[in-house]
Amino acid sequence: LTGDYGRLGDLGAIDPKYDIAISTACGPLDNIVTDTIDTAQDCVEYLKQNNLGYTTFIALDKMKIYEPHTKEKMSTPENVPRLFDLITVKDKNILPAFYYALGNTLA
Repeated sequence: LTGDYGRLGDLGAIDPKYDIAISTACGPLDNIVTDTIDTAQDCVEYLKQNNLGYTTFIALDKMKIYEPHTKEKMSTPENVPRLFDLITVKDKNILPAFYYALGNTLA
């Protein structure tokens, strides 16, 4: 299906020393990212029609409210970084999905 970006955890990278932290703090790593809620609904229908089980989707068109947070820098105790700030992505459009999943969780 077009508009399906894939599993959130496959869309970004983080230094291996933070693997345990992000795996623990970011439950939505297995969620599937789509461009729109309509694409997510199409995926749900496909899964149902083919009896392929279920999954959770993150629709980027619904993540726009998080965009301002992806650009802000925040002061943290002892300058501990947010996990979100340690993630690198190839496509910056995915960042709101990572912010949705992690928020301001510190590393």
